[in-house]
Amino acid sequence: MEIIMITVGIAVVAGLCYWFEWYQLAFWILIYAIVYGVLDAVRAIIRASDDSRGLWRPEQDHPSQDR
Repeated sequence: MEIIMITVGIAVVAGLCYWFEWYQLAFWILIYAIVYGVLDAVRAIIRASDDSRGLWRPEQDHPSQDR
């Protein structure tokens, strides 16, 4: 949930930059927010597919440990 809040916060900063007519800065901040959100979504999809297949991850203490 906190990743969504961070992404929205970055987009709000981009909106403020646009409002202050700093268009180039607003554009790059918005691009950053989009890339940040997409990469997190891809990571969540990969993690969900790993969990559904029952794959063990190194950060788990034991293969049968639930997240």
